[in-house]
Amino acid sequence: LFSSLPVLCYPGYEIPPYTPLSPDSSTTASRLSTLYRVLSTKGQFILISSSEALLRRILPVQILDELADLVIRGEDTDQHGLVQSLVRKGYEQVSLVQNSGEFAVRGGIIDLYPPPFAAEEAAIDAPVRLDFFGETIESIRYFDPITQRSIKEVDEAIFLPVSDTLFPDPASVDYQNIVDTFDQEGKQRNWDYQQKNTIREKIKTRTPFPGIEFFLPLFYEKLSAPTDILPQDTIVFS
Repeated sequence: LFSSLPVLCYPGYEIPPYTPLSPDSSTTASRLSTLYRVLSTKGQFILISSSEALLRRILPVQILDELADLVIRGEDTDQHGLVQSLVRKGYEQVSLVQNSGEFAVRGGIIDLYPPPFAAEEAAIDAPVRLDFFGETIESIRYFDPITQRSIKEVDEAIFLPVSDTLFPDPASVDYQNIVDTFDQEGKQRNWDYQQKNTIREKIKTRTPFPGIEFFLPLFYEKLSAPTDILPQDTIVFS
């Protein structure tokens, strides 16, 4: 009503710290989408958030930037490489895509539900269908997950990570460091044996679990804060 500037919303988790609960997937998607929009926006904008959301640490912003994939209609794209990239970004493979963070592969078609993102116009919160002919993307369409009908065809789309807690390659040194650090912390802090082993098994099998967001420091050497990516001349109203 009062400005022509883009208005971005950055929601909080609204979950007490260290509670064995995870936020709704749409909340996480909205947070990551807004963070990437702030990173990529060159002009002025209005950001609406809460103190809780701004104080909570996030994955290193350079990782968010590096993992953003742009796909373009008519260009050659390695399907197997794209699937591996989706897994790296935290997507879960399912038989039918219905929720944010899911993807499905059916022959030459890949359906996925990424965080909504658009650089200029309003973002569409819907899954995307990539139709391949060989290695070439013939079409990129947003579709309704219930009716499976197309909503809009676009020339390109950006696929962002769907989680802050992204497991590294199981053969990497970083992955082993996560397990070792968890074991050390559990021993020093005398965590409950049964609960510790349950979580440890989830980490070893790269399986997300309720409350994994509160183990964020395990996954990265240095975390970022949402305020780190705001322009230096940002004006704050509370």
